[in-house]
Amino acid sequence: MSIKQREELSSTAFGKVAIPHSFNMVALKSRGYILVNPTGIEWGQNAKVYVVIGLAIDPQNTSLFREVFDKITEVMVDEENISQLIQCTTYDQFIDQLISLL
Repeated sequence: MSIKQREELSSTAFGKVAIPHSFNMVALKSRGYILVNPTGIEWGQNAKVYVVIGLAIDPQNTSLFREVFDKITEVMVDEENISQLIQCTTYDQFIDQLISLL
């Protein structure tokens, strides 16, 4: 099941964040993608997100997925953390801030 199919089945948005990922870890190579939009992005029905963290995980890293997903989710459930992150103006600043919140 692809990320798109997973999203159609059930939205990965919660609060002001979405973490799209597939159920099956079938990526050719593990990757993470970050999108930040301080004005928000309409996500699914009746949701607006400000941070999107896409996760693509290859079959050799399935155990890593749970660890990464859980840590990112812990940070993203706090609205103050999201406020700090969406104020970042560069990728490096965002990553530094995210690491400090982990």
